[in-house]
Amino acid sequence: MATATLLQIPVKLRTPRVNLMLARLQHPGNGNGSGCANKAAALFAYIEVVRECPMALQVIEELLELKADGNEVNSLVLHGNTLS
Repeated sequence: MATATLLQIPVKLRTPRVNLMLARLQHPGNGNGSGCANKAAALFAYIEVVRECPMALQVIEELLELKADGNEVNSLVLHGNTLS
């Protein structure tokens, strides 16, 4: 039910905190028992968090655990540093 509620928030209005909650709820193997794991949606939500918070190391680790492209993750972190 939490995932459905968070998904009702338009993408452009989601804060990093909302995206992080969505990513963790949709992360395959997260042990939440809800059976709603969705790797693609979790990747998207984690990437959105890193765009806003490029030094979120736990989120970067989660992205790499999901086999996200390391070059893309690196690009997000470097791009985030140039905006600061």
